[in-house]
Amino acid sequence: MPIVDFERYIGPIKIKGTIDEKAGQIKGEIGTHIPGFGYKSLKPFAGFIKDGVHESFGLGAGITDSYFGISVKGYAVVAQINLPDKGHEFTIFELETTVQGAIRFTRDNNVAYFDNVDGSPCHFEFDSQGFNLPPLDTPIAILTYRSLQKLHGPQTVQGTIEPTKYSFKLQGGEKIEGEFLEPRLALLSTAQYLRALCSSQASSTPCRENSVALPLQDTSFKTDIDMAYSGRDFYGGAIAGAIPTSWLDSSDLREVPDHQEIYLSPTTLSNFILEVNEAVPDNKALAYLDQQQQQSTAPAGGVHANKETIDKAAVNYHLHDLCDEGDTIQAVIPPALISLPRFTPEQARAYKGVASFTTPKTQRKGGGRVPGSVDGSAATTTMGASNSVGGADAPQVSRLSCHYLLVRLEKQETDLLAFMNVPHDEFDARGDPSGLSREEELAAGFIDKLVETLEVKNWGLFG
Repeated sequence: MPIVDFERYIGPIKIKGTIDEKAGQIKGEIGTHIPGFGYKSLKPFAGFIKDGVHESFGLGAGITDSYFGISVKGYAVVAQINLPDKGHEFTIFELETTVQGAIRFTRDNNVAYFDNVDGSPCHFEFDSQGFNLPPLDTPIAILTYRSLQKLHGPQTVQGTIEPTKYSFKLQGGEKIEGEFLEPRLALLSTAQYLRALCSSQASSTPCRENSVALPLQDTSFKTDIDMAYSGRDFYGGAIAGAIPTSWLDSSDLREVPDHQEIYLSPTTLSNFILEVNEAVPDNKALAYLDQQQQQSTAPAGGVHANKETIDKAAVNYHLHDLCDEGDTIQAVIPPALISLPRFTPEQARAYKGVASFTTPKTQRKGGGRVPGSVDGSAATTTMGASNSVGGADAPQVSRLSCHYLLVRLEKQETDLLAFMNVPHDEFDARGDPSGLSREEELAAGFIDKLVETLEVKNWGLFG
């Protein structure tokens, strides 16, 4: 009977522990592991697999309505994690079955026949200890595990079934005993559980789906990509806006520069950065615009460029400021002038768009505007995870989509910047283009929600 260690990730959520198959016990803890921030334990857990492990935990920043459970489901030990915005389920340990089939009780209520899936019958004799057994010839699904490897083909098994335990003896003299619903037992359910599960079955087909009787609580998992948002205060309440409810405030994990607010997805490596920066002066924006135009066939705008042209040049200046030498930027959706419902046109001009960054991994040095990453380079959290793209001869690069919003507060000489960053590598590494597509949709919705809800509550923040 092995002891199995397990460790799984759902984005930055990490669940790890040990399954003791012989004792039927499980223990471990759930925590967060975020690139550049390290590991933080959130909640330890321990219990019997037969009972299941069900715990609630908090993600920080006042987010407490998260849940996880571990239980036997079908032919495996399964973990379920329910975050405020989405639910996840994954297998942490496959139970090794050696015999599968259905048990049928006979008229004298103390003899049952076990029909293997391969058609070989097994004859069970047992003392029912006064149980109300299922109706005659009712098929009841059972599983047998590692300890019953000798149980195959026609043979007789004698023993007793009691309310909480069983005892069987095989023809070869091996004795099998234990408590019900442990992973190592011969039958996974008492007669009452089996009756409740399968008494409605009238055919001889084993009811595979109901092979395990485990009382799982209703977790009401959310499986769509709709994101729950809630209002957040930034910079001590001077600025407010709505962001996904479950996202983690990185200041709970490490120090963040005063001009930044950084929030992290609990399920992926995506992140949100809000910055208060000194406005890019018109002459600097125009100089950058002229430089870009000189590299193309378009005529230079020079001093004749209008406000919108200068603002868009300022957008590109900020994006370019994120880069190191060797990085490339491609405009996926060019910056477009939009209105902010909670600002007057005199207070602010705003632009949103999407850019794609490609970063050589071996070349990235990093700057001061993005959080650190797991490999020590400052840019990888914003510019993507450290996984290769392509084959052995392909460039070692990281790719990232940046959904952005620039709010220009001219009277305050301030550029308020919001970046919603989606690293591609975690999706590329597991061959999940649909997952990347969903994350891009989420990012676009994130920026749209911010456009609707962003407001300045204390203009004194800008001096």
